[in-house]
Amino acid sequence: MLINRITNRVTIPEGTISVDIYRRLSDQTKIPVADFTAAAKNPVALGIPDWWLTRTDGKKMLRPPSIEGFLYPDTYELPPHPTAAGVLRMMVNRLPDRDRRSALRRQRAGQPAHHAVRGGWFAASIAQVEATYDKDMPGVARVLYNRA
Repeated sequence: MLINRITNRVTIPEGTISVDIYRRLSDQTKIPVADFTAAAKNPVALGIPDWWLTRTDGKKMLRPPSIEGFLYPDTYELPPHPTAAGVLRMMVNRLPDRDRRSALRRQRAGQPAHHAVRGGWFAASIAQVEATYDKDMPGVARVLYNRA
C-alpha cells in the first residue's frame, strides 16, 4: 500500500478549446505551450486515424486537419516525466467508443469522420450564440451540417 504517493493530475473541462488545453497542461507539467502546439500539428502521430481527417465524397476540405475536438475532457493522471506528445496521445485515446463508431459511419458515407467528433460541439456552440430562442438552435445547427 502506497501512503505517500504523489500524483500529478489535470482536469480538462468540457468545451475547452485546444489552445486553453495546452495552457492548462503547460501550467501543470511545466512543458512549454509551444511543445503542445508542435505535437498537435501531426494528429495521426497522436493516434487519430488518417481516414478520420480526409473526405471521400469529392468535396474539398476547408481547413487542414486539426486535433481540435479530439482532446477528450476528463481528469488525467499524468506520468512522472510527461512529454507533450505523450499527454496529447493519452487524451486522444480516451475518446469514447461511441464517438469512434459514429466516425466510422460518417466515413462510410464519404464524409470526413472528424465531423462526428468535432461537429457536435462546434455546431452546439455556434447554435447557442446565433439562435435568439432555444427553439431555433436545431435550425442553426442544421445549416452548419448542410454546408459541411
